Amino acid sequence: MNPLNQNSPFNGPLTPLKYRQNSTDQTQTETISPKRSYGRYVPIIIGGFALLILPVTIWQLNSQQDIRQRASEPKVAEQKIVAKIGDANITQNDIDGEYAKQQNSNVYIATPSNLKNKILNDLIEKKIIESEALKMSLNVSDQEIENTIELYSQLDPNLNVNRQKAKEITLRTKLAEAISNTVRVNFGFSNNSTPQTLSFFNTLSETAINDNNLTEIKLYSQRSNDINYFENITIPISNNILDADNTNTVFELSENDISTLLTQNDKFFIIHVLEKNEKEFSTFDEYLEQKKLEQATIFEENL
Repeated sequence: MNPLNQNSPFNGPLTPLKYRQNSTDQTQTETISPKRSYGRYVPIIIGGFALLILPVTIWQLNSQQDIRQRASEPKVAEQKIVAKIGDANITQNDIDGEYAKQQNSNVYIATPSNLKNKILNDLIEKKIIESEALKMSLNVSDQEIENTIELYSQLDPNLNVNRQKAKEITLRTKLAEAISNTVRVNFGFSNNSTPQTLSFFNTLSETAINDNNLTEIKLYSQRSNDINYFENITIPISNNILDADNTNTVFELSENDISTLLTQNDKFFIIHVLEKNEKEFSTFDEYLEQKKLEQATIFEENL
């Protein structure tokens, strides 16, 4: 029988020819199949890669934003230091900020350069007062702040003394009382500058001196808005209540003396000295000047 005959039983499924063909087809199938299986994992691989890249991208964007923000912020190190008091600095920004608030007010009446130098001096004194008061454990209570606001709002309603300013004034007075000469007084005053008020206050002054008290002024203050009365007020020789001339007049009085009528900026004062306290420094300004020499370094003399 011819093995190559197509009708031969040897030419069936198990013939060498068919075996070789089957083997070749199987090899090709095995070779192609892995390629097709890899294709199914491509989206997963791309998604995983994206998940890895996304946090890095977000971090880079946030870092760039932080860098831009820090670059736009003013750096303290770059601010011009005008003066140094102990470990505290006063910068040009501090002075310019206060200047912007004060230039249109009636607190300072000066040329711009003089105003800025006055502000620098005030900021130096403020830091010295805060530092020295801390060393002495001097605190200001809410009631003391309220009392100061009431006093200064009646002395001059245009001063607009807020709580922060009242706290500074009170702390200054308490430190002055602790280290320099002060007087403790009762006093009456009027903001009404009419001739009738002047005549009336002259009469009250004579009565107060004769009776050695301000009882009549206290009674009238309860009936009239033109008369104000305060008790137990401490006045350092440098203060915001009386000008320099009237302050010197009061400090020359003895304990329990009553002043004659004092005139100041269309106001009339009558003062009863209750107590005089003598301390190491005769004036608070003297004390501050010494502390400035000890603690303050000024880098810019003219602003």
